Amino acid sequence: MTPAALLLAAMAPNPTDMAEPTLEDLEAIEAEWPVIAAEVALVSAEIEFLGRPSLEARRHLRRSQHALARAIACHVNHPCIGALS
Repeated sequence: MTPAALLLAAMAPNPTDMAEPTLEDLEAIEAEWPVIAAEVALVSAEIEFLGRPSLEARRHLRRSQHALARAIACHVNHPCIGALS
């Protein structure tokens, strides 16, 4: 086997190592989802602002930044997060 093939074989996921997510994992993902959605909205607003800088695009960007800050604040205070710490 070539070194590249050995590297690819070593990097391939082993199906036996891939366990299903637990209920706690799913709760943590669900708790984090608003932050992920706010980050995606922020990236979209940044792209819009870079594509056509305008007052409206700047307002959209600022609203998205504030929405992300609110989502992070809510995420930090979420009951699921305390259980993970």
